[in-house]
Amino acid sequence: GMSISADQVQAAANQLWIGFGGVRGYARYLKDSVHLPGAGLVLSGGAAWQRLVAEVEIAVRLTHLPQEAVTGLDHLAVQLEGAKALGGQSWEDVAQRLMHA
Repeated sequence: GMSISADQVQAAANQLWIGFGGVRGYARYLKDSVHLPGAGLVLSGGAAWQRLVAEVEIAVRLTHLPQEAVTGLDHLAVQLEGAKALGGQSWEDVAQRLMHA
């Protein structure tokens, strides 16, 4: 499968921050535009985990993946559609299925 290096992750994060004028601009976006629950609050435990999951989902949606990274996703989408009969379809469920596909 495809792997991503720490340098690639760092470069992607830097690009994300630049697009919002820095980390504080991204935090304002999450709070004011997305209306992310708990944005701007210091959280711990389950609330912090839920916010992290939401932030990862938002970051993934903002990411522009290269064509080779999305090749075959249509096939996975068909598989996931068929998996609805097996239970829940939360973001966590879908992400888990994609990671193990």
